[in-house]
Formats: sequence, C-alpha cells, structure tokens
Amino acid sequence: MYGYIVCVTMVGFMTIFFLSGVPRDFKALNAVPQEYPKWLKIFTQYVLIPLLSVYLLILLAYEGKILISWTLPKGYVSTLILGYAVAGILSLLLIYPIKDREGNGWMRIFARFFYVMLIPLVLLLLLAVWKRVSVYGITEARYILILLALWLTIVTVYNLFSKQQNIKFIPVSLCILALLAVYGPQSAFVVSRYSQTKRLEKMLKQDDTFARIEKAQIISYLVQNHGILALQEFTSRDLKPLQDRFEQRVSGAEWKYDIKARQLDTALAILKVPRQLDKNIIERDVAVSSGNTVLIKGYDYLRPLPNDVGEEEFEIGGSTIKVARLKDQKVTISIDGETSTLSISPILNQVQAEFKADKLNLMEGSTVTYKMPKPVGDISFETSNISGVFRISDVYIDGRDAASTKRYEGYFLLRLKTTK
Repeated sequence: MYGYIVCVTMVGFMTIFFLSGVPRDFKALNAVPQEYPKWLKIFTQYVLIPLLSVYLLILLAYEGKILISWTLPKGYVSTLILGYAVAGILSLLLIYPIKDREGNGWMRIFARFFYVMLIPLVLLLLLAVWKRVSVYGITEARYILILLALWLTIVTVYNLFSKQQNIKFIPVSLCILALLAVYGPQSAFVVSRYSQTKRLEKMLKQDDTFARIEKAQIISYLVQNHGILALQEFTSRDLKPLQDRFEQRVSGAEWKYDIKARQLDTALAILKVPRQLDKNIIERDVAVSSGNTVLIKGYDYLRPLPNDVGEEEFEIGGSTIKVARLKDQKVTISIDGETSTLSISPILNQVQAEFKADKLNLMEGSTVTYKMPKPVGDISFETSNISGVFRISDVYIDGRDAASTKRYEGYFLLRLKTTK
C-alpha cells in the first residue's frame, strides 16, 4: 500500500500540482519582470549552496582516501555522488534567474565551478558502476544507476564545452533517457533480463563456490522479477503452463509471496541448482531442549520466562513471585521480596562453543534445528519458601555468532519448601 501511495502522489498529484503553476501565455511571462522570492534566495544563497560546498569537500576527501587505499567501498560511493549531483543541479536551476545580478557573487562562483568539481566525482562514479556491473551484471536498479551516471556525464560535458548553455537541456535530456529506460528493446526490463540470462548461462558451466552461489541468486532474481518463463532457454520442459498456473494462483486468494517462493523452488528443482543462503543473514535455531516436552519430576510448577524485556507477577502457595528478563542477558526472580539475579551469559557461551565445534552445513535450509550434544546446566536459586532452577529451552544465534545478538527462551521450575 505504501508503494501505491507513493506512485499516486509522485506520478499523479505532484505532476498535476506542478503543471497547474505553468502559465498559459509564455510571452506575457517573459515581458513582465518577475520578482524572485526573497525566502528562496536566502535559502539557496545562505543554506543550500554552503551545505553543498561543505559536502563537496567531504566527498573529495573521501575520494582521496579511496585513491590512497586503492579500495572501492561496496555500494556507497554511487549514492553519495548522485545525491550531491542532484542537489547541486537543483541548486543551479533555482539560482539561474538571479546568479548574474549584483550582490550574488557567491552564486556565480558556485555556478562557474560546479561542473568543474564534478569531473573527479563523475570519474569515480563511472568506475564504481563499471566495477559492480562487470561482476554481477545488470539489474533494473543497476540500469537506473548506469543511466544516471551517463546522464550526469553528458550534462557535465555539455556545460563545460557548450558555448550556448541552456538549462532546458537538463530536463529535456533527463526526460528522453527516462522514456528510453521504460519503452523498447533498450529498456531496463529487457536489458536486465538479457544480462542476467547470459550470466546464468555462463555460471551453469562452472562449479566453483562463487558460481554455485551466483546460479541460485540469478535464478531467484529472474523468477522474482521476470517469472519462471525467463528460464525457458535452459530447459526442454515447457514452462508456459507453470507460469500460467502460478499467475492464476497469484490472482486468487493465495498469498503472492508464498507463490513466489514455490515458483523459485520449482525453478531450482528443474535446473537442478541447490538453494544457497547467505551465512551472514541466516538465522540458526539452536535447540537445547527436547522440544515441548518438559520433565518436571521433583518440582511442583513450571513458569515460562516473559517473551520480552519486562516483569511478570504471579502467586504460588501464598508467595508472591516476580520474574523478569533483563537486557544484559540476565533474568531475575523475586519471591516475597527475596531477589535472585541469574546470569545467562555462561550458558549462551557454552551453546555457542558447542555449535561452532559441530560441523553443521548451513546451506541446506533457512533455519537449522540443532540438538546439543550434551545437556546445558540449570541455574539454581533458593529462598526460605521456594527453591528451583532456571533452564534454557531455546537459543537463537545469528549468522555472525555475535554475542550481542543472542536471544533465548527458558522457564523456571519451582518447588515449595513450606506451605503457608
């Protein structure tokens, strides 16, 4: 729904709202001197342009660091440069009517040197785009990135070498490229599909670790964005009936994301490509109990730990008991005012060590249930009226094995010592 709202707002309302301010008689508009809004001049001259100048210095320093270390960061450079370029060009459009007036020297300097300072940034942008596309091919998102990089290059060259600079060139050129990206054989949709199918054809002939991962990723991309029919050239089986069947399910009452997942599983099975999952994002379910069956022999009550950080209160045998989960991997139990604080860290460290020691294949499924090779010890506590233990039931460890990301579930086993 958020996507639909954005489309209606930006494509429908915003366009109509902007066009409503365009006058019918352009000649009359040029004949009458127009007063430039004072607030807009203050904003561009004293806020926007100074901020962009500081941002430019930061970008140039960042580019210098990249050249010294000779290491190109993944994904960030393009966003930073495009953000500066778009904001800078917007500033030039805003100050265009008044940049040559008296008292606007700062605006003239900015307009004169903006495209000159863009040269090193554009070169870095083109390098970043080429490096990414040369390895992973073209997708719709990368197509837009390539298009913006080329457009920015064209605009920079035009404004540096053209004797008759016209700001109409900016919106007209952007409009033409946008239309080319949407319609025709050179559109983003067609080019992206062609690029990824060619990559898949190449990867299917290889069997190294990178190729195995990429094969699954490319198939996932093609199925999610172009449908299972995009894989027809890689199998003799007719995929059209499968595509039609999946489209009928999506148009029905079934959840479309579930249908997409089934479609992907079908495509992987047809092409005999195993599913590959990123170890950095996989969540591993480390089970340290025997499931939902709990042996409470020797105890009178079982009380689960609260799901979230917070406190729960209840009564047993006339005693008021409060149990709480704390943020720093600790739990507390208070019985008639006597509080015991129990640290869970040693148990979590033990689970992590046992899990790492076991050679478990994490690439077979999205969630792995792992039985601990030996039981985890209980944490005992005791008051004058009640004794018991706290026992871990489940531990969740993310793909990075970071202690700060560990989550756990557990329960208290309670035994009455006296009856009030």
